[in-house]
Amino acid sequence: MSLTRGCADRVAALRVVTVAAALVVFTNGPILLLSRSVFDRSGRWEDLAVWPWLAAAAVAGAALFVWELKRWRCDSLVAEFNGDSRQSSDVDELAVVGVVWFTLAALVSTLWSVDASATLWRSCIYAGMALLAWTMARFGDREISTAITVMAAMAVAASLILIAARPDLGIAASDRWQGVYTNPNSLAPLAGIGALAGLRWSLTLQGWWRFGAVGLVLASITALIGAGSRTAWMAFVAALVVTSLPLIHRWALRRNGRNVAMPLVAAGACLSAAAAAAVVVWAWNEPTFSQRRDIWRLVWDRILERPLAGHGFFTFWNIEELTQHVLLRRGSAHNSLVEVALGLGLLGVVPFMVVVVLAARNAGLALWRKPSPDAWLWAALVAFLLVENLTESFVLWFSYSWVLLMAAALRPVPEPASSLRPSRWWQSRWWPSRWWPSRWPPTRLRSGWVVVAVISLAVLVLWLPDLNLPLGNSDDGRILARFGLQGRNFWDLGALQSSFGAVMQPFFDPEYGVMPGADPPTAAVTYAHHPPLQIFITIASVGLLGDNLAALRVVAFAMGAATVVFMALLLRVRGLNWGPTLLAVTAMVSTGFFYVYARIGVGFSLLLALLAAVAWLRTRPRLGAGALVGVGALAAMAAMQSWIALASVALMIVWLFFGLRQPRSLWPPKGFWPPKGESKALVAVCVGGAVGALITAAWLLNATDFAELTERTAFRFGSDVSTAIEQRQFSFGEFLSRQWQFASHEQMAPLWLRILLAPALAAGLLDRRTRVPVLITLAGAAALTFGLQQGAWVHRLWNFPWLAPVTIGLAALFDAIRRALRGPAARLRLPAAAVAVVVAAGTLVSVATGETRDFYLTDPAEAGELLEQLRESHTPEIFWHTPGISTARWASYYLDAPVFALSEDLLDSVADDDLVMVRIDRAPEYLSKDALNAPLISGDAYLVLKGAALRP
Repeated sequence: MSLTRGCADRVAALRVVTVAAALVVFTNGPILLLSRSVFDRSGRWEDLAVWPWLAAAAVAGAALFVWELKRWRCDSLVAEFNGDSRQSSDVDELAVVGVVWFTLAALVSTLWSVDASATLWRSCIYAGMALLAWTMARFGDREISTAITVMAAMAVAASLILIAARPDLGIAASDRWQGVYTNPNSLAPLAGIGALAGLRWSLTLQGWWRFGAVGLVLASITALIGAGSRTAWMAFVAALVVTSLPLIHRWALRRNGRNVAMPLVAAGACLSAAAAAAVVVWAWNEPTFSQRRDIWRLVWDRILERPLAGHGFFTFWNIEELTQHVLLRRGSAHNSLVEVALGLGLLGVVPFMVVVVLAARNAGLALWRKPSPDAWLWAALVAFLLVENLTESFVLWFSYSWVLLMAAALRPVPEPASSLRPSRWWQSRWWPSRWWPSRWPPTRLRSGWVVVAVISLAVLVLWLPDLNLPLGNSDDGRILARFGLQGRNFWDLGALQSSFGAVMQPFFDPEYGVMPGADPPTAAVTYAHHPPLQIFITIASVGLLGDNLAALRVVAFAMGAATVVFMALLLRVRGLNWGPTLLAVTAMVSTGFFYVYARIGVGFSLLLALLAAVAWLRTRPRLGAGALVGVGALAAMAAMQSWIALASVALMIVWLFFGLRQPRSLWPPKGFWPPKGESKALVAVCVGGAVGALITAAWLLNATDFAELTERTAFRFGSDVSTAIEQRQFSFGEFLSRQWQFASHEQMAPLWLRILLAPALAAGLLDRRTRVPVLITLAGAAALTFGLQQGAWVHRLWNFPWLAPVTIGLAALFDAIRRALRGPAARLRLPAAAVAVVVAAGTLVSVATGETRDFYLTDPAEAGELLEQLRESHTPEIFWHTPGISTARWASYYLDAPVFALSEDLLDSVADDDLVMVRIDRAPEYLSKDALNAPLISGDAYLVLKGAALRP
């Protein structure tokens, strides 16, 4: 027995040493130092002194995989013999899919890579790294901790020895320590990992071993200080803070109970988040981080050249033609997600995010459910690596970081300590098992959500080619340009001077009558008439992705595509079958209204999400703290998205209140307020909605005078039109005719939808499941259209929210038709559904490729395209436009100049260097034909003149 145990210990030690050695190779530094300093070679990846070491490490990973696979089969046979179907050392199946997907994507990218030979052999090494990660995931907790500690100790010790013995090699030109690595930013993460590993062992070892662990901590901290990496220090502190919260919760739970533990952890999390935000704000303009933002902006332009498949894995930086800019010669995108998007596009970003999310989830849950020194080290390591990967491309360079993240994702989550708690998140007590059963996933239900995901992804794919579509003379241009100006001013002027993103200078509201050359009042250059969520999102997006069109559109695209999921979620929660649900969301996305306006970010996505959450809350008597916080946060965000969402929150609160009261069979109720224990959900929604409303009110009043808001509201309720295009007063009959014209124009609401409009609303109101959701969404849409008539007269966009109640009604109508087709007539269900899908798909193709896209997107974008071509060579003091062009914020966005409407009285105010845009089909008579025939630049519908061309 002792001999067998001794052999097993030797085998385990051999595995640990082999994994640690392979990880050291994948730190890259030692083999590159060997190539350059010992063999006096180039140190490139293809060098004969470099690639054999990488190949050997990959082969070692494959060999360990084969060995571990045999053990896994033996364990399976033993478990089957003992009648036990569970295996404690199994791996996460979803993570396996992510890892295999990423590896295959890297291999397949050889077909289109800018350097096919390099991609081929490098991705083969990555296959060995994936096998090594699978092997590590099968290790026990103590084995993993030992392997990580050995790797970090070898790296730190070798670096300190080289720094002391050969400072010319161990110290970089900037006087920062780099040890056996090529730069300090490579040594610093390993020093941070060494400090975390030393802390783990110093808490459990005894005698001289503890002194060794403490020595590792001190040596690692010394190396970390010498390397001087700010990111590594931030990652180290973040890892300590994040992994302390579960331990604090466990301690407080045992000492004071749940009522103290959860608030204590929540307070700690809020303080940590606030501190992290303060650090980010403090370091935002530091050269280290500002240069990285510049690099991200440059790389983002390259990503957009090949957004779906990338330039080929691990080869972009080899091509000089692609890296002409000085910042691109550093050989890295300095962000792992950006690096993956650059090399593999969306094809690689999806599995990469799956691995990253599962790594964080699995490590965090392991520490939360079964805290131990090894679980703490693993969670701290994952947190450390995630922060590091924000500013470094550690997914590249055959990195140990990617191996460890894959291993973290592959390691399964331990079962909860209590047998009463479920082992899967979809079976938890806060998940609506009424429509997602605990037996997961039934084939029919799974296929339904797959179809929803496909529809959402198809919508996103249709929009993605327009990610850099120029802003022009359309709703798309005027709205996104305002967001862009406000986001730019926030970062240029600061939070206070920009009124927290309300300032949109140099553009100002023409209603204030500011003359050219005069200083506009503050109110004229601020726009704070709507809830601020989209502005806050734009500020964050511009800060991360840079001041470009993609930053303005990427989040809006995602929110628009998520509308499909939220609508399906609402319909499913209310009990509608998959058939009517899928037909309804397909009909929704096929309309011109959805194609044009859902992607601007001003839709009803969060309204639907909150409505689905409230509908679900009515069926759940008790909720966990996490679900309550999530619902409250969702209510706050919905209240900050739009006015109709804010008003709808109040209606949802009323619906939830009466839904949580006692059933009618117990009438009269014992009290007016819902029974104790069931009102927490109501409180969460009320508090969240109140917080969102208060933030909205504070932001509005901070930037806009209350009298101005009152005047603006009164103006919107009136029927007087005062715009650059028309001055008139309309009757209610004219108003109705105009709204119908908007709906019928260019398939915004296709003919079949206009025919089904009344039956759909009637069916939605008659069906008890959809009655209240239809009423809530219909109230918001009707209030926006008929209440604020002035805005609805001008903008087609104000009719877009009608799509929400109509879609819900369509689902009820389709479900009624399905139930009516019984007996022999049931055979008609499938053909009828197929016809409906074909009609909707045909409509979507027509919308996306026909006159709808041309009229609302492509043709107006020509105006912005002309200015894009001129902004590098022309810097006018003022931009002028003639009739037919309204609210040209996009001109200020491109040219950084104020905008004025040109009239015959103002011709003398136009300077020679000013630019004048003319809409060709509405060219005014006061412009001479000679000027129109000699434009600075022209297109099919617009032309731009220099001010000097207007001189006689």
